[in-house]
Amino acid sequence: MAPFMRHKTYKWVRTVHLYAALTTVVFLSMYLLSGLLMMTGAHGEETNKSVEIPITASVVESDRELAQFIEDQGISGRLTWEKTFDSGQIIREYKTLGSRYKLEISPDKKTVKLETVQKDTNGYMNDLHRLKGYEGPMLYWVYALMVDLTALSLMVFVATGIPLWLQVVDNKKIGWAVLLIGLIYVCTVVFNLM
Repeated sequence: MAPFMRHKTYKWVRTVHLYAALTTVVFLSMYLLSGLLMMTGAHGEETNKSVEIPITASVVESDRELAQFIEDQGISGRLTWEKTFDSGQIIREYKTLGSRYKLEISPDKKTVKLETVQKDTNGYMNDLHRLKGYEGPMLYWVYALMVDLTALSLMVFVATGIPLWLQVVDNKKIGWAVLLIGLIYVCTVVFNLM
């Protein structure tokens, strides 16, 4: 072994490297599967349903009654868009994996048009691939946290992989060339995106 890393340090770095790899494999597999579905154009079939529901003005004026109405209609997910027009019409859109809901509250606050879009498995996988952010119910927070932990694990995987590679490879020129090409590529992409 090279003199820059002691045996105990080497074992510790190798263990961290292996656990970082294990934590990323599940999410990377999900991204691989959902990404392949997206690349092949399999965005899924949608089933649309629209109903008009009578309401009272208190449903719109009370947050508690609106939340109860949303629960009664089986609307889940997170609020992704909301707008109140000058006419008094209110539109609220909710999204969850595989579903989209749109509430159009009439200006007179007497009816709600509820549009529901349900997606098949391909649509669900597409939504899973694009899910981001910490807004919404607790499950979204947990998922976003897991994605962030996966990103952190990838960085740890790389950071521990370089010293391991230095430890075991005799001819390091090819490795340094690959590392340098990758670094130049990343810098070029970041520079062009600015």
